[in-house]
Amino acid sequence: MTNLLAKSVRAGLPPLTLHQHLLDTEQAAARLFREGSRWGQSFLRFFKIPPSDHQRFLLHLRLAALFHDLGKANRGFQDAMRAGRFLQQPVRHEHLSALVLAHPAVDRWLATNPE
Repeated sequence: MTNLLAKSVRAGLPPLTLHQHLLDTEQAAARLFREGSRWGQSFLRFFKIPPSDHQRFLLHLRLAALFHDLGKANRGFQDAMRAGRFLQQPVRHEHLSALVLAHPAVDRWLATNPE
């Protein structure tokens, strides 16, 4: 089975899998916006989120990071990453990611957690 790629393959570098990219993004978001961090405090203040909701905010942020590129898991994107040249994709991965998140089954699944 071939791993799903997050980025195009570059000579001399190991391929970046979609799984690893999503985990890296989630970890980076959690660290940047951790409780007590300047970014975390500034973001909450700017969007008028009470400090008592910081953990809930972090949960939502981590989920967004994990879901943000799910649309890359499609043949058009994967073929383009392996082509070694520009290859037009039938549908942009950002649109597919949004469609996945907007699907009623995903919405129901996410709603099972009261947070």
